[in-house]
Amino acid sequence: MIQGKCTYEGGYFDVKYMTKEFLKMVAQKGSEHARNSFYRARVMFSDDPEIPGLVTKSIYRLILQENKILFPCNRRLEQYVG
Repeated sequence: MIQGKCTYEGGYFDVKYMTKEFLKMVAQKGSEHARNSFYRARVMFSDDPEIPGLVTKSIYRLILQENKILFPCNRRLEQYVG
């Protein structure tokens, strides 16, 4: 975690390193939890031009059938049902 450089008060960068093979696996057959960990993720640096596309393919959010809305994760489900 890097603090002090974010554009909003109390903000921080949560930096992760992942292998290309892991990103491919998540994009192809990752669990909902694994895919959700890429919600709002951005590739800040990569020498491999395939990496940003793999991150984008990994993003997945559930659609609540009854309300037809997206929600970011199970932990926040209660905020989206009412």
